[in-house]
Amino acid sequence: MEKNKIIGLVCLFVVLSAGYTIYDYFQKEAADKEKYKSYIQAKAIVYQKSAPRVSRYGTKAGNYIITIVDAQGKESMRANCDLGGAYEVNDTLTVYYDPNKATSEVVTEIPK
Repeated sequence: MEKNKIIGLVCLFVVLSAGYTIYDYFQKEAADKEKYKSYIQAKAIVYQKSAPRVSRYGTKAGNYIITIVDAQGKESMRANCDLGGAYEVNDTLTVYYDPNKATSEVVTEIPK
């Protein structure tokens, strides 16, 4: 009898954990859609590339200083952008950012 109670509690814990994980996933997905709603597409030119950072857990890609050119031709600089790719100085790429927030994250693609 005691063994059945323990098995029942373990099963209840697993079901509740799975339910919370699924709920949290859908909440995060909705928050991401809201976050990237005001982002616009723009052209960016890599101005400077910093050296890769080495930590005790391995090497991390370097950050970039980029110049963003929007559709109206207005330029703005962004520093310490982690673009997640291997770009060189003067490379042109498409980025997404929020022009209303100077500290918004610059991403190369918007999560679906």
